[in-house]
Amino acid sequence: MQRATQHWVALALAGAALAPWARAGDGPFLNTTTAMVEDDDERVFEFSTQYVHQRQQRGWRTQLGYSFSPTLSAEVELGRERDTGQPGSERELGLGLWHAWLDPAREGWGLASQFELEWSRATGSPWQRPAASAVMAASLPLFDHTLWLHANLGARNTPCEEGRRWDGLWSVAAQHKLARRSEAFVEAGGTTRGSEQLIQVGLRQWLVREKIAADIGLGRRLADGERHRFVALRLSFFDISP
Repeated sequence: MQRATQHWVALALAGAALAPWARAGDGPFLNTTTAMVEDDDERVFEFSTQYVHQRQQRGWRTQLGYSFSPTLSAEVELGRERDTGQPGSERELGLGLWHAWLDPAREGWGLASQFELEWSRATGSPWQRPAASAVMAASLPLFDHTLWLHANLGARNTPCEEGRRWDGLWSVAAQHKLARRSEAFVEAGGTTRGSEQLIQVGLRQWLVREKIAADIGLGRRLADGERHRFVALRLSFFDISP
C-alpha cells in the first residue's frame, strides 16, 4: 500500500513546476464546478497541480485558492500547454471567484456561481485580451452523501479575429464514494456549438483524509476538429492554514 501511494505522488508531482489545459474545475474534474460547501473552509488555502498527457500535446496547471469563508473563495491559476516536437508553448493566467448561494447541508442541494478571467500568450507574443466566463453550478447529494451529482450551465466570451465570440458552456458529472479513502468520478462537458467536447472517468485516492488527494482520469477530448485521448494526473492539498 505504501509503495502504491508513493507512485501516486510521484506521478502527480511530475507537473508541479509547470501548469492549463481546459477551463478550471473543482476537485477531480477538469471542466466542472461544484456547489459543495465545506464548513471548515474558512481562511485557508488550497493548492493543486495537474498534468494532462495527450499524444501530441502536454498541459500543466498549477492552482492556488483561498477561502474567505465556506461560501466564498478566490483562485489564481498558472498554465502552460505545449505541442510535442514544436518550439515554444502557450502560457495562461487565470483569476476566478466562486460563491455558493445554497448550502447542500441546509437546503438539500447546492447552488453556486463562478466567474473567471483568463489571459494567454504564445512564446514571443504579447498577452491577448482576456477571455471571460461565468457558470452556474448545481450539486445534489444522494444516498447519505455517498453519491454527488453536479451540473453546470454558463457562457464564455473569447477574443477572436472578428472581435469577441460567445460560446455556451455545459457539463454534468458525478462522484461516488467507494471506500473510506477512495472515490470514482465521471464527467462530460463541452460547448453548445459542439466545437469542444470532453468526457473522462477516473479515481480519487485520499492520501491523507480531507487533506491530500491524488486523482487519475482517462478520457477523450474534441478540440479544433480533432479527437484525442488523454491521461490526467492531479495532486491536491486542502485546508492549508496561513
